[in-house]
Amino acid sequence: MRRLLPFALFVLFAPAAAAQTLGAYSFLRLDTSPRAAALAGTADALPTDDPAVLFANPALLDGTQAGTVGLTYLNHLGDVNAGSLAYARRIGGFDAAVGVRYLGFGELKAANAQGEVTGTFSASSVAVTAGTSYAVNERLRLGGALTLATSGIDDARGTAVSADLGAAYRLPGALTVSATARHLGTALSSLGTETDELPLDLRVGVSKRLRYLPLQVSVVGYDLQSPGEGKAGRSTGAQVAGHVAVGGTLFLGRAVEVRVGFSPRRNQELATAERLDLAGLGLGFGLRVRQFALDYGFASWSENGALHHLGIRARL
Repeated sequence: MRRLLPFALFVLFAPAAAAQTLGAYSFLRLDTSPRAAALAGTADALPTDDPAVLFANPALLDGTQAGTVGLTYLNHLGDVNAGSLAYARRIGGFDAAVGVRYLGFGELKAANAQGEVTGTFSASSVAVTAGTSYAVNERLRLGGALTLATSGIDDARGTAVSADLGAAYRLPGALTVSATARHLGTALSSLGTETDELPLDLRVGVSKRLRYLPLQVSVVGYDLQSPGEGKAGRSTGAQVAGHVAVGGTLFLGRAVEVRVGFSPRRNQELATAERLDLAGLGLGFGLRVRQFALDYGFASWSENGALHHLGIRARL
């Protein structure tokens, strides 16, 4: 009985992570930066100088992140907190980055089969990632990353290894096409008697900087390995929309970015209102002052609340 609450929390995370595979490593699907949260998960299609792009698509490590360190914090529902730390640099002809992701559930009450509280325990997850990218030519970049992840509940702990593979192709007219295969791997040990699965995610994305407006739009298709996944009884259009997320970044000069994104599947899974419901909507901004940058991301969970992401970057 004492481990039921953490598993319930894992289930709680699932809708916002886009119908992921449930289990100890579902936290790998969480948005790991304010920018990604504001853009509703479409950050893996957008070039950026944020080293946290390592977690989205390692092929987008292109040298603009070199010498930059980024720290993020997520105030999740209840006492759940998450954060990440990433650093990028150039090594020879390669662009590399390392990062750590953390998720903690706070202090939880332990109870016996009769529901009597017997004490407290903790649950947390940590993932360490290292990745690199290489320019095949002036348009195509390939990247890869390796992750060692561990999740623990009280005295039980599981460990897994996975790989992310990515590609980014830049076309004339500020158009970028990307593809990623996330979380290709296996569990080395599991929390229970059944083997924990990693949340495989195949993605294709497109981003375009408009010619006459300071606006960059992005569209990402995700979970493409399971095109029929979703609630039974939905129309074909709803099923397709459940694998697409859209985002936009408005550039107000060089110092300010305003971001917005929307995930139809998050709306389908979390919405409680019959008409207008903001579930699945992401909003945020970025501010730059010399070598520093401040980012904020807001993600609506309808009546369940909202998630607030904060991040700061510095070029060392």
